Amino acid sequence: MRNFSLLTIGTLFLYFNLYSFHAVADPIPSSAWLQYTEQGLEVRALISTQIGTLKSNTEVEQTDTNETVSSKVNALLSASNNRLDSQSQDPCPHVNVDGLTLSMQVRTKPTPDFPTRVCSAHIPDNANIITLKDIVLTPAIPQPKRIVLIGDTGCRLSGGQQHYQACNNTSIWPFAHIATRIAQYNPDLIIHTGDYIYREVACPKGNAGCSGSPFGHNQSTWDADWFTPAAPMLQTAPFIFLRGNHEGCDKAGIGWFRFLSPRSEPDTCQLSTPPWFINLASLQLGIIDSASVKDKQHKSLAPAFSKQLDTLNPQYNKPAWLLSHRPFWGFGASDTGTRLTKQTSELQTAVKTSSLSTFINLIISGHIHLAEILNFDGNRPTQVIAGNGGSMLISRTPKAIQIDSMAIKQSKVLYQYGFIIMESDEKNDWRLSFRDVEGREIEACLLGEEQLFCE
Repeated sequence: MRNFSLLTIGTLFLYFNLYSFHAVADPIPSSAWLQYTEQGLEVRALISTQIGTLKSNTEVEQTDTNETVSSKVNALLSASNNRLDSQSQDPCPHVNVDGLTLSMQVRTKPTPDFPTRVCSAHIPDNANIITLKDIVLTPAIPQPKRIVLIGDTGCRLSGGQQHYQACNNTSIWPFAHIATRIAQYNPDLIIHTGDYIYREVACPKGNAGCSGSPFGHNQSTWDADWFTPAAPMLQTAPFIFLRGNHEGCDKAGIGWFRFLSPRSEPDTCQLSTPPWFINLASLQLGIIDSASVKDKQHKSLAPAFSKQLDTLNPQYNKPAWLLSHRPFWGFGASDTGTRLTKQTSELQTAVKTSSLSTFINLIISGHIHLAEILNFDGNRPTQVIAGNGGSMLISRTPKAIQIDSMAIKQSKVLYQYGFIIMESDEKNDWRLSFRDVEGREIEACLLGEEQLFCE
């Protein structure tokens, strides 16, 4: 058998098992979760592509090399969706909601870089029992009392900054362990503040810490940085996903729109998207897209953020939080050194043009790789930053005493991995506790309607 190594035989075996010749009546999801979108709650699932018999110019022959096999399979993946699903009676599974069976619809088709189909279905807000094959999804609670904040979770492989995190070491990249602790906490809601994908370049040769890591914008990278380590918590509670700058169109934007975006248009990457709104029983959440702060001509997007605030402000009529990946007011070191930076000037400019609603008493963000809470002397909401979910932490700096001409009244800053828990009492006051990778409490503050008290 010319050019037919053991590796080739193994590759053929894998392909012929992945791309079955038999019809699949109800595909089995490799991953599933419940998330809030601008249309309401959705269940989403990843489905491995089922491909019919390889024929004519895509038939695998004994004389094929590994490269030829890959080329033929990629050609088939690039074919139209009816070719891919020629042997499937139903390309998406069914979801059972309180005894009723709902059909999921194809959200995105498989591609060579993303050989999985994404399926989705809208779920009633009052659903109690949601099952997808053997997966049981925890339903939404109209008035969540236990909320987890986590962000900046991916493993950093950056050629430009020469940062190569040890993705193979769960102590140095602890996201999977943190996800397990979050699942054990059994929250009512999980808010991810953005930045899921950090594996931008190959691990350098000889670096055992990240050896073998996938990289780039493809399914393998999303599996390694998000779906596999996040698995313990994916069915634990509904999610609110924020778009981070690492999900910009120059980075992992295609995957963001494919998997996690709250929008119904998943096929193209957009520089910036409109704000959206969630109305819960005793709480309202406004979400803005701050993945990019400059347009393609490098001009400030402050006017666009101002319009986003103008869109959200009339919708508030009870206690509210504003969610943005980039903080409106936050401080920490730059990625490349120990210099103190204060963020984010474009959002600060937008607030000067379009003031925040008086109903907003908290802003939740990520982006800066630490955990932080800031309370100001003047009329400004409390700012919380949950950016310590696993990606390489920033260096320590002296604390800032003011941001954008307003003094900081109280602050807590933690330079260690973990997550934040928010728990409400009978008066709808919220206790914020900073947790380490084991879920142990480190610091805590009480957020009232207008004031913050830190222990």
